[in-house]
Amino acid sequence: MNKAERLNKFMIEIVDVVRDGAQDPRFRSSVERKTEMVLASEEFGIELIEGGWPGANAIDTEFFRQMRGVLRDSQLIAFGMTIKGTRADKDAGLRSLLESGTDIITLVGKTWRQNVERTLRIPWQENLDNIFESIKFLRGQRREVFFDAEHWFDGRKQNKEHAFEVLEAAIAGGANRLVLCDTRGASSDRFIYEAVTDAVARFPDAKFGIHAHGDGGLAEINTIRALEAGVVQVQGTVNGIGERTGNMNLCTFLPTLQFIYGIETGLDLTRLTPFARAVADICGIPIHPDAPYVGENAFAHKAGLHASGQKRDESSYQFIRPEDVGNKQIYIFSEQSGSTNLEIMLEKHGYALSRKNPKFRSLLEKMETSLLIGDTQQFLFLYEHLEGKQRPFSVLEGTGVEDFSPLPPKARVKVRINGDQYFEEAVGVGPINAIDIALKKVLLTNCPEVSDIELLDYSSVGLLEGNPNTASEVEVCVKVRFNGEEVTSVVRGTNQNRVGVDALEDAYNYCIIKHRRRTREKVLS
Repeated sequence: MNKAERLNKFMIEIVDVVRDGAQDPRFRSSVERKTEMVLASEEFGIELIEGGWPGANAIDTEFFRQMRGVLRDSQLIAFGMTIKGTRADKDAGLRSLLESGTDIITLVGKTWRQNVERTLRIPWQENLDNIFESIKFLRGQRREVFFDAEHWFDGRKQNKEHAFEVLEAAIAGGANRLVLCDTRGASSDRFIYEAVTDAVARFPDAKFGIHAHGDGGLAEINTIRALEAGVVQVQGTVNGIGERTGNMNLCTFLPTLQFIYGIETGLDLTRLTPFARAVADICGIPIHPDAPYVGENAFAHKAGLHASGQKRDESSYQFIRPEDVGNKQIYIFSEQSGSTNLEIMLEKHGYALSRKNPKFRSLLEKMETSLLIGDTQQFLFLYEHLEGKQRPFSVLEGTGVEDFSPLPPKARVKVRINGDQYFEEAVGVGPINAIDIALKKVLLTNCPEVSDIELLDYSSVGLLEGNPNTASEVEVCVKVRFNGEEVTSVVRGTNQNRVGVDALEDAYNYCIIKHRRRTREKVLS
């Protein structure tokens, strides 16, 4: 039996562990935020969602109260722990789990003897009894129980039979799933495979799951190896968020499983990137640009040779199409760009220019000294050099932001439009927000379409320092939405506030030009 056949023996259960994602140091928990995350996962098609720990904190308790009867296609799971020092029917934690109203409960229990003796500080047999009694009680209340065997792989390394004793106790209590946890992310994929294979052979009637952490950078491959060994359930988080270095990343795992291992996930992966980015927006935790499949650079091509090969054969440097995961292909234009890159850029922005045209060679030479990363910079570069037209407006010296905490930032914006100068001020929740508001105010009379420009995202990255006697550069990326189109504006410089202004200036000019072109085309038609 090959690996694909082994995997396809079971219908794979996918669990989005929202509770673990909320442990990310960057995450700010709220009922509203967790609700949005769960609804996004349901809409994407994930059927099992572990929402939180009712009774452990006010947010999770209220979250479960509000979520009663809300989900239609997914099942919400409540999380809690085994009893300690009390009877199951008297335990407040188990009572909170029952009151959460979920049909499925994940119950975590200690499986590493060292952890039991040093952390719980109870005898090993008492720990086994607690696991058995807790699960038995919940099963008696007609709940399904997923037993999270915390530190199971660490425990197995220390004492194999003790690790199996815990699973025996959970099975005796009636657990529906035995979820083996690589809690510290310290296990190799070879060990995961061997340990899971051993457990499946030892308890052939049990159904196993895997819960992997990313401390060793192996969470995704460890999950796949566990599947090959016989687990039927995988647990992870959207974008891999979670405590320390995060959990198994569902947005990496799912397409890898389908496109590399040939295992159907049952999910529409053409919606993966919008889903991942929606969750990132809800959490306020951005996706790394280089993230597999869903990152902005996942299908980006910069060097001329690569771009040329990619255009001739789209499988040259990509093993799937961007649209297979809802992403898009982009080309970065810089000093490494060649003729093919320029052709792609011209086509992308609606210009037709033959390589034989003298302007083509002129543009190619100018590209060598330009960094044209953002959509707006590419378009404005072509607009100015091919059409010879001026931008609708330019931002003048004297534009800037006063930011004296605790007062809100105040932006002063001065622009030139058709030779005339205009000035406006505005306050905002941050410097870039203040600039955005002031820019809209100052342009509104002459360019009313700017009221429809929506600032979606702003980020800045410090670049590597060169000469210690010179200022280091910062790269600012602004993303805006206008008339249903999302575009990026990327500018580099040594003054972060000024670079942010320049990025917004380019984005606004792009939107105004595009709007006027569409308006003119409608009139002519």
